[in-house]
Amino acid sequence: MAGYNFGVIMDNFFGDNYAFSTGLLINTTGGKLKYGPTEIHETYKLKYIEIPLGLKLRSEDLRRINIYGRFGLSPQINIQAHNKSNKSISDEVRLFDLSYHLGGGVEYAINSKNAFMFGLLFNNGFTDITKHSGFEDKTILNRLTFEFGFIF
Repeated sequence: MAGYNFGVIMDNFFGDNYAFSTGLLINTTGGKLKYGPTEIHETYKLKYIEIPLGLKLRSEDLRRINIYGRFGLSPQINIQAHNKSNKSISDEVRLFDLSYHLGGGVEYAINSKNAFMFGLLFNNGFTDITKHSGFEDKTILNRLTFEFGFIF
């Protein structure tokens, strides 16, 4: 299921090419879930507030281009959970989720302070997002994110 993220990422550089990266994102995601002995099918439409915490490693300037890599943890708080018919399923979804993120991209400088950035980021969940009891299945969120933005 396709979703989208939007928000602000801040890089606090503690060396020429190393930064602590954090931010505040709204993450819309979801998917189809099949579970239980009777194979119940459910569609999840979820919205989270995400506060990524990680490191960013960036190359030296290569003719106005920098290549970067990012990795770290992505804790999330669920703020909305609906099924296919827009009925609330908040009682079935856990409030907190934790995943790790790993990715990279390119920054293209347009002047000495500003740049466009394009990247690819993979998030892989650690924790079960559902409250279903009696099942041994673990439902985690995985997503591949195409990033684009403007650096101030």
